[in-house]
Amino acid sequence: MLDADSKSADLLKPFLEGKDLKKWHAEPRGLWLIAIPKFWTRKAMNKGEGDLDESSAWAWFHNKYPALADWLAPFADRARKRTDKGEFWWELRACAYYDKFSGPKVFYPDITDASKFHLDTTGAFAANTCYFIPGGDDFIAGLLNSKAVWFFLTGISDSVRGGFYRMFAQNIMRIPIPEAASTQKESIAEIAQQCQALAEQRYQLQQNITRRIPDLCPPDREAKLTNKLKSWWELDFDTFQKEIKKAFKTSIPLAERNDWQDYLQSSRQQVAELARELSAREEALNRAVYAVFDLTPEEIGLLENGL
Repeated sequence: MLDADSKSADLLKPFLEGKDLKKWHAEPRGLWLIAIPKFWTRKAMNKGEGDLDESSAWAWFHNKYPALADWLAPFADRARKRTDKGEFWWELRACAYYDKFSGPKVFYPDITDASKFHLDTTGAFAANTCYFIPGGDDFIAGLLNSKAVWFFLTGISDSVRGGFYRMFAQNIMRIPIPEAASTQKESIAEIAQQCQALAEQRYQLQQNITRRIPDLCPPDREAKLTNKLKSWWELDFDTFQKEIKKAFKTSIPLAERNDWQDYLQSSRQQVAELARELSAREEALNRAVYAVFDLTPEEIGLLENGL
């Protein structure tokens, strides 16, 4: 769509769901939202109330954003029947906080089994399986991803099957935000930045290899990865080869095996090193948050034993 009409970028926003949200980062699946709020068309055309009909509005929209209009056109009949549409069928319903998506915010899933907060600065929109704290910053993200806050949240949140908890907004609002000195806030924010950078770097490395694995699939077969292949960094090379054969019904060509083995081993080591660095920074974060809450060694021991 962007290749056909670069102006489409004005209205396309990255879109996330709760399952895309991880600790310190998101794992987007290439979803996009056509973000056209209610009354956007009228305002863009500089028309007053009662001065615009659907036919004229659509003609203007199609001329202004032809690629988007062509993509949306087949959905027109169904879109007109929506009860949550805007003034026109290609618009979203009214929402008081559309603008908040564009700014910095801390995202988190509505149901989770662990701390999964991260600071988003991409302007991503999200479905109702995601919550966010508008105006969030690195200090807040660091505080929320600490063991101390997770201990608190598991004590007040409703639990569901499988060790998951519901992260209702009213529970997030109950988190005690300690009085911290500016130096403490700066330290926690800096460590949180480091944690997020490491997590994002590790994810990008993992994805770089994941995108290469389908190269091994014959052109006449579907390059669908098994769950184990999607977590290639957890596999030794023999297991990796078995999964390739299982998924693609073929073997890695003999001439390419040494290269693939070296490539995977080197990348696996990099993933492991990033994980170790991240773990070390998270321990530093927890110590910094414990200090802000003025916890004693005994209290820290009880807290950590209770997780």
